[in-house]
Amino acid sequence: QKREENELAALINVGNTRVIMNPNGASSPVSPNTMMILFAMIVLGCGVPFAFFFVMKMFDTTIKCKADLGTLSVPFLAEIPKMGKDGFDRNECKVIVEPGKRDMMNEAFRVLRTNVDLMLGKNAQSRVIMFTSFNPAAGKTFSIMNVAASMALKKSKVVIVDLDLRKATLSKSLDREHTGVTAYLNGKINDYRPYVDELVPDLYLLPIGTLPPNPTELLLTDRFTQLIEDLKKDYDYIFLDCPPIDIVADASIITEKADMTIFVLRSGRIEKGSIPHIEELYRSGRFNHMAMIINS
Repeated sequence: QKREENELAALINVGNTRVIMNPNGASSPVSPNTMMILFAMIVLGCGVPFAFFFVMKMFDTTIKCKADLGTLSVPFLAEIPKMGKDGFDRNECKVIVEPGKRDMMNEAFRVLRTNVDLMLGKNAQSRVIMFTSFNPAAGKTFSIMNVAASMALKKSKVVIVDLDLRKATLSKSLDREHTGVTAYLNGKINDYRPYVDELVPDLYLLPIGTLPPNPTELLLTDRFTQLIEDLKKDYDYIFLDCPPIDIVADASIITEKADMTIFVLRSGRIEKGSIPHIEELYRSGRFNHMAMIINS
């Protein structure tokens, strides 16, 4: 009887909720929109770095490659590829040009060697070539070592004379800091030949020795002229490693003894605003057979 009463009560009392239609729709949430967020992050991830490097390039006013020197009439000899993490390291400042090697660096220095010979001509008995730059750390020491080594590969007798009488970067890089140029110029020795070191076959180095307190005055002496004349008798090529021209007057003095002057421009280190100054130097004829290379 009780069961009958409960059933009857359930039929009489109507509930306050009823299922009119079963729910439908996707099981995934409608917000946040994952695909839209992913797309926006991809766009920002690519766009922000691109914008950063674009702005950096727009504000970069340094010379990077040969194309940046298109307005110059100065002869261009070669582009030397980048070597090392920053393009120059004293520990890596060594002779890398070797017989039989055909990598990018060796080929670059062979191109430079060929163009130097073309500019000097075939009639010169002894060629005196000075290397300098517009600013420090241009890589001229590394460049002069390896172009001289490339000259030695063709069985020419080559000597490098370290004339950076203020830093002696070349002598220090090769660990040849014994008696040399300074002692000869100030009269302490009368013969430089015993102090010439052989680096590789047919390639020799005359180091500086002790750094002098009066480098400019030493270069103005008659003994410097005599040194160059004596070297011409013993070697086919004489390479002179000089300090930058904008720091001291040494390069302007040495150029009077040189048959050719090669300026080393370091990629990313010299401003494009210096291009008119380079052209002015070339047109003034201040440096004999002036030419350029771009390093790193």
